[in-house]
Order: sequence, then C-alpha cells, then structure tokens
Amino acid sequence: MSRPRKWATIVLHQLHHEVDPALGIDLELMKRSIPLWTSDFQANGDPTIVGNQGHSFGSFYWLPLSGIGVNRPTTYDFRSNMRGGISFRCWLNEAITADFPHEWVREMLSQYNAVREYYYGDIYPLTDYSLWESDWLTYQMHRPDLDEGMVVAFRRLWCDDESQPFKLRGLNEDALYLLKNLDTGAEERLDGRKLMTDGLEVKIDQRPSSALITYSRAE
Repeated sequence: MSRPRKWATIVLHQLHHEVDPALGIDLELMKRSIPLWTSDFQANGDPTIVGNQGHSFGSFYWLPLSGIGVNRPTTYDFRSNMRGGISFRCWLNEAITADFPHEWVREMLSQYNAVREYYYGDIYPLTDYSLWESDWLTYQMHRPDLDEGMVVAFRRLWCDDESQPFKLRGLNEDALYLLKNLDTGAEERLDGRKLMTDGLEVKIDQRPSSALITYSRAE
C-alpha cells in the first residue's frame, strides 16, 4: 500500500486511533493531522531556546496548527515555543514544590489565550530566519477576517540593538489600529499606512528577552 493511501485509510477507517507523528512527519501526514508534538528536539536533553525559536519560526509555513512544550519556566522560553497548541513540560518528571510559579503560569496562559486565535491566520516573517544570538527574530500573525493580530519579537543574548522597526503586513492602510504591549500595558494608536511603511518600533531593554504586541482596529 502506498504511503498516501495508507494515511487516507487510517484517517477514514480508524479515527479512534492515536498517531504520534513526531518522529516521522511527511507531506501526507501533514495534510491529514494536527501534530500536538512536532519534534523530539525539545525532548532531547536541554534544547537551546534559539533552536526552539527557529523550530517554531520555520515550521509555521508547514504546520500552522501544531503543538510543542515549554522546557524552562521563563517568559522568553514560553514565547519561543508559542504556536497553536502548547504544554508545560518544565515539571514533567518533577514534583510540584512550594516555589512553583503559579502566578507566572497564570499570566502566561492568560496572554496565550488572548493571542491563540491569531495562529489561525497568516504568518509574515518580519526578519530573516536566523539562529545567531546576535540577531533579532520577529514574526507577525495576522487574521485578515478580524483585521487584527500580533507581533512576537525576540532580542537575543548578544544582540546590541535594543530597538528595531518592523514593517507590518496585511493591514488596511486607511484604518487606525490600537496596539498594546502585553508586558508593559502601554498602548498607542497608529494608522495602517504608517505601520506598513515606516514600521512598528519595538524596544526590548533586556537581553535575551521578548515582546508580545497585539493590534486591532481602534474604536
């Protein structure tokens, strides 16, 4: 039986079976599944955060809806693994102790739930793919049906530039947008033309660190 026919048969006749695609995702399986764990790279010892960023950034094109796990209890690591589904594996083999960061987990899940729907939209890379610690890595998720979305930006460990302008994509140039930084709570209103021509200035004071900025039509 050919591989396409095999997967078609599994999907059609064996819907009650679970399939683990992490070690063997191919084009046929990608068309017929939503992998909740896209790679065992994250399960292999102590994966680099930059590697996690690259894994997410690159796989968005092929697996727009997928899941992975967070390895370290930091905001930088959490956002490096954000996608349509996410899990906490920081405490996979450990008991929950008194210093468990309950508030941090609640905050991360609150932010994630606020932006999760944007992973159903279009992805626009705002930087080149890079694993260099001296580079920024930034992408935009845009829901054209809602005319809103988010920008996720990473300033890495050896990156000297504390701010960068990023030209957004897919906006209505005549519309006014409300932008909100989910870390600082700061808000500003900018029109689509400026955001796509001059760009959105993103500033991250510390390194390595990240920024999560949402935008929607201003009332």
